[in-house]
Amino acid sequence: MDYECACGRKFARESSLVAHFEKLTCPSWVDLRFVDNYFSGRCDPEGRFVHRERISQDPPMPDFDLDRRGLYWCRLCHLRFRTPHELMCHVWSPPHKNWGLRAYQCPSDRCQRLEFFCLSDLMAHLETGQCEEHLGRELSQRVIALVDVVGYL
Repeated sequence: MDYECACGRKFARESSLVAHFEKLTCPSWVDLRFVDNYFSGRCDPEGRFVHRERISQDPPMPDFDLDRRGLYWCRLCHLRFRTPHELMCHVWSPPHKNWGLRAYQCPSDRCQRLEFFCLSDLMAHLETGQCEEHLGRELSQRVIALVDVVGYL
């Protein structure tokens, strides 16, 4: 089954469609922050798949200090980047955006309630079939509202 974005791109997996939003590759300008806020507030307000309190409204802002080699460095994980833009993209990526907290969780005991940095990673986990199939269907139903709202932007 193909999953189509309002921008016209098609994806083989629903998790890939959501990753398309999270990585800011959709012309709609939907990004990781929008996905986190919309999904946690509108699609899963009771918190079955997301720990809403872990969704940061104030993501980390890097210091744009240069190291002795003239590179910008991440104070959270100490990786180095050539440009401020590269550092900014890194800091706003799933592992750092919510201050390193894994906001998404599989509700299954089968995987011991595995946690994830972003919604698309949780979806990919459930698409593998390692956990109960009904959980993947339930999450997919909740994601429909997110995908639909992107079509209106």
